[in-house]
Amino acid sequence: MAVSVETVLFTIRNGKLVILLVRRGIEPFRGTWALPGAFVRSDETLHAAAARALARDAGVRTDEAHLEQLASYGQLDRDPRMRVVAVAYLGACHRLRLPKSAVGMGSVVLKPTAMIENERIHLAFDHRKIVLDALKRLRSKLQYTTLATRFCKAEFTITELRRVFETIWNTRLDPGNFQRKIRGNDAFQMVSGPSSGRGLKPESGPDYSVADIRSGVRRMAGPRRTTPAPRRLESRRGTGRGAKSARPKRGRPASLWMGARPEDVLDSPISRKGRRRPRRRPGSPSSGRSP
Repeated sequence: MAVSVETVLFTIRNGKLVILLVRRGIEPFRGTWALPGAFVRSDETLHAAAARALARDAGVRTDEAHLEQLASYGQLDRDPRMRVVAVAYLGACHRLRLPKSAVGMGSVVLKPTAMIENERIHLAFDHRKIVLDALKRLRSKLQYTTLATRFCKAEFTITELRRVFETIWNTRLDPGNFQRKIRGNDAFQMVSGPSSGRGLKPESGPDYSVADIRSGVRRMAGPRRTTPAPRRLESRRGTGRGAKSARPKRGRPASLWMGARPEDVLDSPISRKGRRRPRRRPGSPSSGRSP
């Protein structure tokens, strides 16, 4: 009897949720795609074995990805060699740089999770069940933890965070409701004001507030900045047929935010409900009533 670890590492690439897979070079299931894994040594912990498997197969360091224990799998026939109990780990990272040598040999690849859900890719052992369980856990934890921030940079905008939710949940979220949810949660801290990095000169240096004891993340308020003067654009009226006058652009630059630890619980959960359709007014052509 042996104990192994299997790691399910998620990341987002080109707007799709992808998973790290390795091609098996030995029997059983030689040449088949599988999850990065390894047998647990007698002198290492389960977490250390999972980190060793990621570093060996994909060159991923522990500080680059979030790892947490998912579940254990001990079916009698899951491995034809002997009785093997597998402990699965769920991982998430922002950017994954695969080794060029492994990519060139075709032994490591990133595949969309939709291909595994639709059974377009067959995995070795019971790894498809492990991936489906990890997907369920990932989509569920986004509602009540800050795990989604591990798919972003250290500092991100609310729009970038919303796209992570939409990609993993495969649904469109209302931007206004999502922004209110994020701004109302103490697990997300504003790092810089809405005018950061836009060429505006601050009156003074940044203001620092006390550390957040619950999350352990130091909160930094945005620097006090002067209000920019509205841009004056010359009118293009009369320069061409049907030309309209140019109007100054509205809105303000996005503010940068940062999240707490992925295991921290949100003050108010984020709903997975998609964007609601606008109500039809009575008398509209689509309602079937005459005005």
